[in-house]
Amino acid sequence: MPLTDTMMTNYLRRLMGRKVSCEEVNAFIVEYVDQQLDPELTAAFDRHIAKCACCTKFLQQYRTTLRLVAETAEEPAMPAELVDETLAFLRQHIAASGDGAPA
Repeated sequence: MPLTDTMMTNYLRRLMGRKVSCEEVNAFIVEYVDQQLDPELTAAFDRHIAKCACCTKFLQQYRTTLRLVAETAEEPAMPAELVDETLAFLRQHIAASGDGAPA
C-alpha cells in the first residue's frame, strides 16, 4: 500500500520528541532535503546526521545525485547556424510545394 500524505504526517508526528534512526533518515530524505519537515523534526534529523557518518555520506550522495541529474537534464542550446539552416531548408521546401506559404 502506498504511503499517503496523511500516513506520512502521522508517522512524522510520532517521531517528534525522540531520536531519529538511520532508516527514518533514509525514508524521509526527500522531505528533509526539500525542507518539508516540521522544524522540530528537521532539528532531530540534523542532530542524527551530524553524529552518523553513514547518514552524512548518504545525504551527500543524495545531494550529488540531485545535482548531477539537474545538470544532465538541461537541454543544450541549439546552435544559431543549425536554426538558420533548418529554417532555410523548410522555407525552400514550402515554396517548392506551391502551397502559397511565404518563402
